[in-house]
Parts: sequence; structure tokens; C-alpha cells
Amino acid sequence: MLIDLPDDILAAILHISAPQSVTLLSSTSKQFRSRLSSFVFRNAKCTWSQLLHHTDQISQISPYVQQIRLTDSYPYGEWHIDVITHLDQFPNLKALQINSASSANWLRYRADSRLRRLTLYSDTTISFARVFDIGHIRHFSQLTWLSLDEYHFLWAPSDVDWSVGLAHLVLINCTWEFPFSISQFNPNGNLKSLSLTYRQHHPFVLSERFARFLDFSAESSMTNLSSLSITLENNHLSWKRVLSPKQLSILVSAANYPNLRSLCLDGWIISHSESCQFEQILAETSLRELQLNLYTFDSSIHVISCKKYPWLNISCNIFHV
Repeated sequence: MLIDLPDDILAAILHISAPQSVTLLSSTSKQFRSRLSSFVFRNAKCTWSQLLHHTDQISQISPYVQQIRLTDSYPYGEWHIDVITHLDQFPNLKALQINSASSANWLRYRADSRLRRLTLYSDTTISFARVFDIGHIRHFSQLTWLSLDEYHFLWAPSDVDWSVGLAHLVLINCTWEFPFSISQFNPNGNLKSLSLTYRQHHPFVLSERFARFLDFSAESSMTNLSSLSITLENNHLSWKRVLSPKQLSILVSAANYPNLRSLCLDGWIISHSESCQFEQILAETSLRELQLNLYTFDSSIHVISCKKYPWLNISCNIFHV
């Protein structure tokens, strides 16, 4: 019977099942509800009001909750209410998602030793730059995964006198200004994966600051990076970057990223003449996985042959426009 399966096997089955199906299954009997509660309530969402004022209802599911998403923005609560103390009612909490319309300065006055993952996002259009500084998470001692959506970075390079344990960094529509560089998220050399995504015709992809990141002229201390993803979701081709042989060489260079094993480039432009040079570049790389989703005007574009590199798992999709 399903509910008699070991936890790891049951988790694998439920992982590929629709959340609604798991919820419906848990409501079929007392036995199913008891067995599946830890899966149904693993990821929870609530408003600030529910978190602060409905503790009796929350207590019924709190032992099962591993991730919470605060769905509404509440600037007053961020600054004047210590949300961390209200999260103590969730003994197994590991991840927190906060819908925030303001800069992250308030986080420097909060401390937590349980959270492993933190996501800061906003579901409304922001007309001003929301600022994030690495010092804001100084007192989140166990944080290894950070996702930031629509934030601006401008803190100056300086010695960090505390241990930054970030291993995974996800940046969505984030910008920065000189002298900042992405490597400042990695002062202790722990960063393993980096993902950058730009949507909605974001002008930053055409900036000199972004170009300096791509050509590695502004970066350092990225030697432990094993996974890099750069996605450009802009619809118009004039807003996309060109994937030239020089650009690809920089991104797969062992001198720049000696431990890089996985590279994903999504939404870039290529030409036939330049794509012919890609295979020689890949022949000298230490990559193990390469994912390319590219655009071209040329119907005779050269497609990378996967058979030439048996050690390299290649997924290459070319879209003609």
C-alpha cells in the first residue's frame, strides 16, 4: 500500500505528482492524512496577519512546515516586528520567502540560526531601486541559498570579518554599479552555483557593468563555482546578447572558472560563422554539462555535434527567427 512505503520512496513518488493530487489523496482517510501530512504541509504560505494572529490554527500544521512564503508586503512589519521570533513555532523550518517592496536593510537587525534558504521578491512593480547588502544577512549563520528579485547592489569591496556560507545564489533582474562585482557575494570562496535571469526587456543586459561581468574583467574569487546559468528572457532580439566564440571561451575558461562543470546559456543570439568555432572551444573545456537555448537569423546555423564529446552532456536548441 502507498502509505506503507519507506519515506524516501514515497517522497520520490509524491515529487512527480501534482500538489493538488497529493492533497486530495490525504483527505481520503485518516490513515492517509496522518501519513501524508508532512508532504502536504511541507511548503506553506500565509499573510503577515495569519502568521502573527492565528497561532492556534498554525500549531496544527507547524511541525510539518519546512518552507514558508509570506504572500503580502508589509514594510511596517519588516522594521517593527521581529518576524524571526514568530517563526519559532515552526521547529523544522528551513526556507523562507518574503514578499518585500522595500530594501533589505531591516534584515541586519534580525538573526536566525536555522534558515538555510532565503528568497526576497516582490509581486508589484517597483519604481525605485531596492538595495541589498551582504551585511544584511550577517546574522543568518546557516544560510547557504539566497534568491533576490529586483535588487540593486552598490556596497564597496571590503574585507568581510564574518563567515559567509552562501553556496547558491539566484539573481533575477538584479543590477549593480561600480565598483561592485558579483564575486563580492563570495568572500569566503563557498559559492558553488550562480544563476542570473533578466526578464521584460531589462536594460541592464546592455550595460557596461553587465558586459564587464561577462568578460570576467570585474570578477575574482569564483574558483569554486561549479554551475553557472545566464538567462535572457527578453522577447525582442535587439535586447539579447551575442554569444561569440570569445564570449564562450571566457565562460568555459579554466583560468576563470577552474571548477565549472555545468553551464546554461538561454536566450542568446548566434551566427553561423561564429558557431562553427564553438566545437574547438568545447574540445578543450572541463565542462560536463552544457545547455544552450539560442536564437539566430541564419537558417544554415551550425549545430554542435553531441557525439564528438562523449564526456559532455549537451542540450542545444536553436530557434530561427
